[in-house]
Amino acid sequence: MKVLPSEVYIKVSGTILDDGKYLIKTCTGLVNLAHENLDTQFHVIMGGGARVDALRKSFRENRMSLVKTWRDLTGETLEPRYAAHWLAIQEMEKNGKVVQELFEPVGNLNMETGIKYQLQQADTVPESWDVTSDSIIYWLAVHESKSNERDPIIILLKPVDGVLCPHDRKSWKERRDEKITGSLCPVVHIKKDGTIHPRLHAYPFDRHISHLVLEYGIPFYIVNVRLPWRINGILKEPDEPQTPCTKVSRLPNEFAHVKKTT
Repeated sequence: MKVLPSEVYIKVSGTILDDGKYLIKTCTGLVNLAHENLDTQFHVIMGGGARVDALRKSFRENRMSLVKTWRDLTGETLEPRYAAHWLAIQEMEKNGKVVQELFEPVGNLNMETGIKYQLQQADTVPESWDVTSDSIIYWLAVHESKSNERDPIIILLKPVDGVLCPHDRKSWKERRDEKITGSLCPVVHIKKDGTIHPRLHAYPFDRHISHLVLEYGIPFYIVNVRLPWRINGILKEPDEPQTPCTKVSRLPNEFAHVKKTT
């Protein structure tokens, strides 16, 4: 029998906050997951969702307003892109506190709500729109995991089943719609030069996380946020998950003789 991983880091898409029915189902699913795997510690962060989408809109239309908002909150004046970055993380933490109230208390399920402080202290994460909650959960897994025996499992719960190879030429915005059909790619590889295979117009993860995968060599998995119980299939067989998802990893043969960065 395989030994379950000791630590799992999960990013929950902020889009789930817009649908009360599925929000409760997702929270219940995560609580059940924790109950079913009591030897595993689950760390969760929330994505920004509509709150951060509003910040992106403000950044495009009047970015100096974000400078003022940050200055009013902290007394500190930052360049617009830096102010936008930290305001976005603050909104993620707010989302986390909202969802935390919906979790039944379970000792091995923890909502991470102090990520802004951790990132500011580390000062190693780029302050850019290329860095979203996707990269942040990966960074937390690498830097906060207490297990030295095995890598943490990193899960991105998204409003899609995984990376889809579309059956048509629709835009990425349209392909994010659950009604759009496509073939699920069970494995996606990141090459040394940063290119991703298969080549698609866009991917359901941020740009910076590819650099983290290349640096640390730990894969991550994309799972449908409305079906969190699928995570069990990854925990049981992380090399070849027995569940609909996409595993994103380095291209194995390019790194056969490369030691993992620690």
